[in-house]
Amino acid sequence: DLADQFAGFWKNFITTFGFENADMYLTGESYAGRYVPYIAKNFLDQKDAQHYNLKGISINNPTIGDGLIQFAVPMAPFFSKWQDLINMDEAVLARLSQWHHDHGYDAYLDKYMRFPPPQESFPEPQDVSDDDPIFDQVNSAVNDANPCFNPYMIAQQCPTPLSAQGGLDGKALGVPKYFARSDVQRHIHAPHIDWSACSEGVFPTGDHSKSPLQDADKTLVSVIEATKNTMVGSG
Repeated sequence: DLADQFAGFWKNFITTFGFENADMYLTGESYAGRYVPYIAKNFLDQKDAQHYNLKGISINNPTIGDGLIQFAVPMAPFFSKWQDLINMDEAVLARLSQWHHDHGYDAYLDKYMRFPPPQESFPEPQDVSDDDPIFDQVNSAVNDANPCFNPYMIAQQCPTPLSAQGGLDGKALGVPKYFARSDVQRHIHAPHIDWSACSEGVFPTGDHSKSPLQDADKTLVSVIEATKNTMVGSG
């Protein structure tokens, strides 16, 4: 659905500003690891180089794999490694370490997250519900230790460069959202709406589409094969 909508926007954008036949590349990070491959495959399926002349894609730290392996399994080792920097409550850290062991994640990491990995399909780790209390406990402990904690820049402390604009946690207050500005919307020929980066109702019940690595269409694989120019980065 998103790829269809983006393709419609893109053709309108290309036509409006006279960029027909231009070489183009798609890139993004984190959740865009899902968006970019789906959009790229949609563009390639158009078979219209005038408007969708895709030459390659790049996705960094993409959420294209199993959520447990990407987040839950490495959580305890991550916070243990950086405890001197994060300074989490030791009792919570101990509970997290025990939780990690009880779910078999230490053994899973030891066997499968080494190089070279075993030449077999990775089994799914023991599942854990999203409302497991350990997640709230860790989140509270981290934010108690550092109200300005930033998971993308874990050394960040208060005050941050944005603190001068209001808000101890570094979130700017009263700064106009760029894509919500009427002049910006006018210049890019977008509808005049109260734009938000994470608008309510985009996925009212959550996004249940499969990873582009796991879906039946082999979305990411097909993009790699078609473009011969795909980068998947980590770090």
